[in-house]
Order: sequence, then structure tokens, then C-alpha cells
Amino acid sequence: MVVAFIGSKQLCAGFGLIGIKTYPIEDVNEAVKKVERVIKEGTFDMLIITEDVYMEVGTERLSKWSESKARPVIAVIPTIEGAVGKRLEDIYNLISQAVGVRLELGRE
Repeated sequence: MVVAFIGSKQLCAGFGLIGIKTYPIEDVNEAVKKVERVIKEGTFDMLIITEDVYMEVGTERLSKWSESKARPVIAVIPTIEGAVGKRLEDIYNLISQAVGVRLELGRE
């Protein structure tokens, strides 16, 4: 399995140590171009991005770019600062849509 990671330089250092191809970014605006390039390249089975990158790229763009492709699988992880919760909110919305009932997102 060929895996790529797009995120901060600090996280890239860690992912690079375990053999993952990394694409460090200076700011999230730069990430949009790198995510698009990696998806369109089609050589990776999995793409790991941080939540801030996910929020900048947006679900609509990700869906459009990966349309009619099974690869790469996109995994969203928290940044070093911690999770924002945007991806969890999106997952709840998708599940609500699938089951036809609006689920409440319980937060403590």
C-alpha cells in the first residue's frame, strides 16, 4: 500500500520516519494544490491529511477530484494542536442522510 501525507512539517517528520511519502505545507492554502495533485496523480492508495487541510480543501472539492475513483482513500487526522471536530460533524451528517433521521451530535 502506497501512502501519502500532507500536513505540517512537524507531522511530516514523523510520518516520513515510518516510510510514508510526505508533502509538507507552509499554510493551508498551499495544501489545496498539493491535495489536488496527489489525488489526480493516482499513484497513492491512501492520503492522510490534517483536519485544517480538510477544512480548507472542503468536501465538495474532495468529492469532485476523487469522483469515479476508488483510490486514494482519504483519512483525516487532528493537527498537533488537537481536533476541531469538523470531520466528525461531516460523518454525522452523512449517517443522518443515509438513515433518513437527523442525528444529534452529542458533545460533552
